[in-house]
Amino acid sequence: MGARYGRGVRVLCQRSEFEREAVVPVLVVGSLVISVVAGVAVGVERPYPGVALDSGLLLVAQRAAGLWGAALLVLVIVDQALRGRLPVEVGGRGVRYAEQEHLDGAVGSAVEANAAIVDRLDELEADFEALERLLKDARSSFVK
Repeated sequence: MGARYGRGVRVLCQRSEFEREAVVPVLVVGSLVISVVAGVAVGVERPYPGVALDSGLLLVAQRAAGLWGAALLVLVIVDQALRGRLPVEVGGRGVRYAEQEHLDGAVGSAVEANAAIVDRLDELEADFEALERLLKDARSSFVK
């Protein structure tokens, strides 16, 4: 069962930007419909809470709006995650992502650090080969 869902996520990640942009309005409208249906399905209790202002319709609308806001928050996070961006903060004010300039700087630093490591590994490999030659020469002179 898990492989089935994983394959769907891989297919969604491989879709072009145009295909993803076409899916977003459908998901937004679908989440609105589901939120309204869920808000109505929960029912209305008496006495109404204070935020309902003595209106069952207002209570249902508030519940639907809250559910829709939560669904949109999840949709935004998933959409951006499929684009390779994860949020650095999720809170009452919404979702905050890292500044792209900082990410570019971090990527540049990581590339430079990786290049330095590769250079150092090449140096170590050359030193190791030199030590192997010395050891081989020492063994051959010792055996004679």
